[in-house]
Parts: sequence; C-alpha cells; structure tokens
Amino acid sequence: MSPNSEVQDTLPDYKSMLLSFEDAISAIDLDGTIVYWNKAAEQLYGFRASEVIGHKVDENYPGPWASKLALSVLVFDSGENVAAVETSRMMKYGTMLTVSVRFSPMRGEDGQLIGLSAVSRDITKFREAELARADLSRRLLSLEDEVAKQIASNIHDGVLQELIANSLRLKMLLQSMDSPNVAKPLESIEASISETIQQLRSIMFEVAPSALEYGGVLEALGEHFDRLHDMSLDTELILEDLPCPSMSSQNASTLYRIGREAITNSLKHARASTIRVSIVDAYGGLQLTVSDDGIGMAPQRAKRSHFGIQTMRDRAEQDGGHLEFASDSVSGTKVSVWIPRMG
Repeated sequence: MSPNSEVQDTLPDYKSMLLSFEDAISAIDLDGTIVYWNKAAEQLYGFRASEVIGHKVDENYPGPWASKLALSVLVFDSGENVAAVETSRMMKYGTMLTVSVRFSPMRGEDGQLIGLSAVSRDITKFREAELARADLSRRLLSLEDEVAKQIASNIHDGVLQELIANSLRLKMLLQSMDSPNVAKPLESIEASISETIQQLRSIMFEVAPSALEYGGVLEALGEHFDRLHDMSLDTELILEDLPCPSMSSQNASTLYRIGREAITNSLKHARASTIRVSIVDAYGGLQLTVSDDGIGMAPQRAKRSHFGIQTMRDRAEQDGGHLEFASDSVSGTKVSVWIPRMG
C-alpha cells in the first residue's frame, strides 16, 4: 500500500472529528502531497480543496506548508508533536495573515509515520491588538517619566525654594534673639522645616533621580543604596565592573525602578553581607541582575513581599520583558529582569 493510499484510508476515521473543529486543518502524505483541506482552511487561506488536494507542497506552498519546520518532520520523525509556530502567510488573493500553526505527525495502524497534519488559526487581529497594547504601554510609561520629571521640577522650583528661604529667615531671626522662651519654639519650627526639606528632596530623588539622567542606572542605584544604607550597615553594594550598555531613557527608567525595589527588599529582609548589581547586553535586549548572599525569603515573607515582587514583574512585562525571582537560604535571593531595547 502506498503512503498516499494509506493516508486516504486513515483519513475517513478522523473526518467526523475533523469536521467538528473550527480551525483550518490540512494534511500531507510522506511525498509532500496535500491529501486533506477542510472548509475552514478554504475560508482562511482562500484556496478551495479542489485547487490544492493532490498537489505537492513544493509547487506553490498553499496555506501552512511553506514552513521548513513542517517539511523537516517528514525527514526526522521525533515521535512528538511539533511545537506551534507563528508565521505570516499570504491568502490566495494577496492579503497577508498572521497565523499560528501546529504540526502533528500522522501514523498508521502499525505506528509508522504516514503523513503530517497542520492546524491553523488566524491570530492577525490578536497580534495587531498586542502590538497596539505594547505601543500604548510604552507611551504611558514615557508619559509617566515626563510627569515625574515635571513634578520634581515644580517641587524644586516652587515649594522647596520657599521652605529653604523660610528656614534661612528663621535662622537669622534666632541669631538676633535674646529670649530663650521665644527662641525655643522657633527652633522647633525651624527643625520641622529642615526635616520637611529633606523629605521633599528624598521624594524628588525617588520620583526623578538626577543621577539617572546624568550618571546612568548603576550610579542612580548606588545613590539609592547610600540613602537607605542605615537599614543594614553591614551590607556592601557591589556594582559589577562591566561595560554598562547604552540605553534609552525609558529602558533606564524601567531598570532603575526594578533595581531600586530589589535593593530595598534586600536591605530590609536579607541580612546580606553583599548585594551585587549588573547590567549587560543579552539576547538583543538588556538584562539587570540584583543578587544577595542573604538568608533567602521564607514562604511567609515571600507572601508578604508578593506585592513588591509583582510590581517588579508588571513593570518588566509592560516593557515587553520578563522577570525571574529565586530565593533560598543557601544561595540568597536573585532578581533577574530582561527587557527589549526601546527608543
């Protein structure tokens, strides 16, 4: 029995099942001849079954059969389903589609490979929506950074300058006073103003750190560590001596905010002697790693810190990246984030 006839004999057993699927389904035999093409495949690709059945896929590659991955299965039979692929395919009249295709080996009664099936699904609108969402996310993040810079600028040029001026006036007034009873409450007011000035400066740094713009992500993270170092005086920050890749302001903002959260968590919880930070080029994007040699995160504490971890993960995913988190009592805690280059 020829491979083609064996496929034809096998197909009737599956046709009732295949007809129940809304996805586009087609099949080829070991010679690369199209032997099955359902109604959904006709609607998706524009080719009628009568136009393609009996034709070899190397004649015009209709539907999903342009994929080299598909044809390679006929040469190398792994015995497993081939992973789904996403590809652009042209319909009969020239319209381009983005489709997801899953190829699966077809076997005869003896278990031998007799052909290959393909299940196609149109994901054009899904991908267009995904690209639109990613673009909107990038715009929102960029706007967020611009608003943060404007807020910091307004604080610096407005209320902060007024507070500094009032603090200086109080200091001058106190120098000219002889009455301790009057001076004491004024000293308390001046101390309160000075504390407010420091709080505002801290807020400005967290909202829009100047080091991020002029010195880069690692320098900004170093300043953040210095401001919080009293949380754990025995902890040392090591900024890996690696060539820090150039990056857009949006990439820098994302990596800084994730790195800041990771460093803060380490200082609060890890009891680590060292925190290491590195940024490298990786897989066409940027990878930030923050690791410590601390006590790790117990399940109860991980649950309490879930919001911070999720915030870091959400920030990475908003930029089209991903975050990995690992923690145990032997290796400490490691946060690794990858984001694609932007801008």
